[in-house]
Amino acid sequence: LEYRRLEYVASSSKELQTQILSRLKEAELQVKSRANNVRILEEAKVSTRPIYPRKGLNLAAALILALLGGSLLAFAFDYADNSVRSQQDLEVLGLTFLGIIPVHRKNTKKKLQDGPKQTDLCVFDNPKSPAAECIRTVRTNLLFMVPDRELRSIVVTSASPSEGKTFTCVNIGAVMALSGARTLVIDSDLRRPRCHKVFDVRNEKGLTNMVMDNSISLDEMVYKTEIPGLDMLFTGPLPPNPSELIHTNGFKRTIQRALGEYDRVIFDSPP
Repeated sequence: LEYRRLEYVASSSKELQTQILSRLKEAELQVKSRANNVRILEEAKVSTRPIYPRKGLNLAAALILALLGGSLLAFAFDYADNSVRSQQDLEVLGLTFLGIIPVHRKNTKKKLQDGPKQTDLCVFDNPKSPAAECIRTVRTNLLFMVPDRELRSIVVTSASPSEGKTFTCVNIGAVMALSGARTLVIDSDLRRPRCHKVFDVRNEKGLTNMVMDNSISLDEMVYKTEIPGLDMLFTGPLPPNPSELIHTNGFKRTIQRALGEYDRVIFDSPP
């Protein structure tokens, strides 16, 4: 039994030695072999331009996207815009078009460097200006809008504050007065009156005094302007309840008295 065991160990060691020698021969042959299947086809060259980012392609794509995005955004804003900007917009609504008044920039200085002074009363201070010509066009359209009856009273209003109601009222009243009609402009905006600022006077008396006291005459409350035939009735002291004051009999009575003494009565109303 000991012999067989020793014989088995010797046989296993011999086989292991044979395998190791075989592997060693193969390794020596690979080291001695000089065969190589790798060949240099072309020498590598260093690029003079960066491969990333691709500026030309990026700029072209950004330009195309900007044009498309801007066009789509412009169409979207135009589609969502429901404001009135032209005569065609009014005709679609079935309203009568009276005229277009350009944006008027007031200048408090007496004279600009490149032209005449710009005030709220442009038809009198600067009668040859484009705004004055537009006001005359509106006046003519107003008078001929209802040729079958005389136009005695006009209310000027708008949807929002600071859209030119006072400017329109004062200038239409001035151009009507200059054409020979005795005109009264009533500042009925009892929240934010502005007519007295146009003529640079204090708002101490006016419409609210006449509404509250029937004994006060209209001549005591009106302001005589430098334009022949144009008088102004300012708001006077502002009441705490302007809406209720307009619905009183005193306000109706004041309107009737104004219509009895003047050819045209123009109301500068709140929004």
